[in-house]
Amino acid sequence: MTGTTAPIAVVRITATRGQRTSIFALTAVSAALGLALIVVATVTRPGIDSDAGVAGASLLTVAAVCLYYGLAYIFGFTECTPHGIRTHGVFRAASCPWAEVTKIAISGGRAKRVVVTRHGGSRFELVIPSDNSLSRRDFAAQYAVVLGYWQEVTGQASQDSAAGGES
Repeated sequence: MTGTTAPIAVVRITATRGQRTSIFALTAVSAALGLALIVVATVTRPGIDSDAGVAGASLLTVAAVCLYYGLAYIFGFTECTPHGIRTHGVFRAASCPWAEVTKIAISGGRAKRVVVTRHGGSRFELVIPSDNSLSRRDFAAQYAVVLGYWQEVTGQASQDSAAGGES
């Protein structure tokens, strides 16, 4: 043995197939039902005051929100390299070297996110992993990858994942 260690590989975390499939199925169902209700409202009772029309418009709004999350799942990623961490989503991106990271934790709230805290206290959320109702199965494993990578690169001691990133 020469005492050298192998370089740490780059790890890229993306949404799983199940996460993408779930959100696009919800998008398709919401859009189809919304359009159907609007057509029914237009044919049976023209006008904005139709209950079916309002429900249809609401479902189309749900479909639009789901489409945004679907695009985030397609284009979003978090990448861990020996030099630092970066995350990229539809409308946001952030990165920082490992030397600036003081904490990686799970935020509080209904849809949990992984929060990276820098020296000085500034924070940013990782696009993926995200613990919403469509991706809970994968969140813990993806969080463990990010946390473990940071600990391996920096030599940081284990931290409690329940510490909370938004406290």
